[in-house]
Amino acid sequence: MYELSVLIPARNEMFLKNTIEDILKNKTADTEIIAVLDGAWADPPIEDHPDVTLVYLPESVGQRAATNIACKLSRAKYVMKLDAHCAFDKGFDTKLIAEMHDDWTVVPMMYNLHCFDWECKKCGNTWYQGPTPEFCCSDGSGKVQNEKCDSTEFERKMIWKPRKNRCTWSWYFDNSLKFQYSRSDLKPPRGKDAVETMSLLGACWMLTRERYWELNICDEDHGSWGQQGTEIGAKSILSGNKLMCIRSTWFAHMFRTQGGDFGFPYKISGRQVQKARNYSKELWIGNRFEKQIYPLSYMIKKFNPPTWSEEEIKKLKEKEFKSERSGIYEIKNSKNNKIYIGSAKNLNQRFNEHLRSLKGNYHDNDHLQKSFNKYGIDSFTFNILFFCEETKLLEIEQQFIDEYMENIGFDGMYNINKNAASGLGRKHTKESKKKMSEKQSGENNGFYGKKHTQESIEKMRESSKGQIAWNKGIPWTDEVKDKISESQKGKVFTEEHRKKLSENNARTWLGKNPFEGKEHPKGMLGKHHSEETKNKISDSSKKTLRERDDTGKFISTKDECPVEN
Repeated sequence: MYELSVLIPARNEMFLKNTIEDILKNKTADTEIIAVLDGAWADPPIEDHPDVTLVYLPESVGQRAATNIACKLSRAKYVMKLDAHCAFDKGFDTKLIAEMHDDWTVVPMMYNLHCFDWECKKCGNTWYQGPTPEFCCSDGSGKVQNEKCDSTEFERKMIWKPRKNRCTWSWYFDNSLKFQYSRSDLKPPRGKDAVETMSLLGACWMLTRERYWELNICDEDHGSWGQQGTEIGAKSILSGNKLMCIRSTWFAHMFRTQGGDFGFPYKISGRQVQKARNYSKELWIGNRFEKQIYPLSYMIKKFNPPTWSEEEIKKLKEKEFKSERSGIYEIKNSKNNKIYIGSAKNLNQRFNEHLRSLKGNYHDNDHLQKSFNKYGIDSFTFNILFFCEETKLLEIEQQFIDEYMENIGFDGMYNINKNAASGLGRKHTKESKKKMSEKQSGENNGFYGKKHTQESIEKMRESSKGQIAWNKGIPWTDEVKDKISESQKGKVFTEEHRKKLSENNARTWLGKNPFEGKEHPKGMLGKHHSEETKNKISDSSKKTLRERDDTGKFISTKDECPVEN
């Protein structure tokens, strides 16, 4: 059983043979290579080797799909995705496995690969790798024509060495979620072989095969390739794991960015690039990755990448507030740093409830309400801390409360209770109900003095159509009936109220028409009952009136079921 499978998606790769030979020469662990020839046979061909498996696909399926095919063939504990134009340090696999944690995604420190030089067959001039030249060059960059030589015949002279002056160990993505390199002058922490990074180059990365599938690390909905550095970073970190650069070993990658026959073998259009970027934004700004436990703002706060301004972070959080997932949140006062910790089945709905009650001055947390009134809305921020299943809300909320109490003390929190508790099943006292009623009555009510517009009324009517009442089909208990009876005792109706009740009860079966001489009720204005409705009304009016007993209950006949009042 292999410890590591190196997965190589290759399309028209002239350096695949060199890459495979380099891995075989430098591996010291039990490592295999699975290369997918995506749409074309390898040229030059690959020699047979017991540790090398080749998969030929007659039609190209794309880099992500090819990598997934290779991973399905692996039985190793770890898998590494690798571009087909890379070189390695001696013992790279042993060093990576030694540093590896099962909840890590790792990348070796990266150098640029000096793969080859062009050499003029006539004069012997050489210059740095690039597209096939059209003229002999007099400079090392291959940009200045050699006026002393008219040769048009050149050959590649293999070098295959890392450029040790071009080292990278940290990457990030900008506010458009586009992959970027960290500053060249950024110094790694001393004495640390494993350093956290926000993103990486998609050329090389490694994790357990189990997590590869668990995170769907090569999501083909992105397209063939593109956005892979952002995908690997976000999926690794927002799922609660780590993305680490292992600086005790390295790989070297050849950059093919000059076009022609020296461009990236997997062609991709500008529209496909934008599609991958749009999908990435929907996934991460929309918090739609099912395995994530942190919002994207968690990564921004943790790594503080350049190009992310405070205003852009604020806009990001506002978009995150729209999440309807369940999780843990905080309300933070920027003036005194006090914090409220809460949990919600629907974060967006809970945020709106908090804002509505705070603005209306009837929030049930007096401490938070008074602070809100004192400092104003601009002093408060709402932050998602953690996504979790509904069944774990209270458990994880308690963990956050305990952590905050340990770090800032309970006096630094707006929470009323030190224990996370749900309001389900809890009953307010009459005194509490009275206080809440007073807080929301008269001018204290946010809707005081206002009226719904006709447009709002129509919207509410439309939204309620087809909805079934929550208590439909549920009979009242004797306890509820007694409460209703008690609530009606001693009530005295005004003359105006009595008159309205009388008019309401004056139906046709009493020989009166309460609307005679009045405007027709708006509900039936311009409408007519259908024949079916008329028959139902007729049948219901033909029912025999039953007598009541001394207790007020209907007296049932032999053919009737007992009916209670």
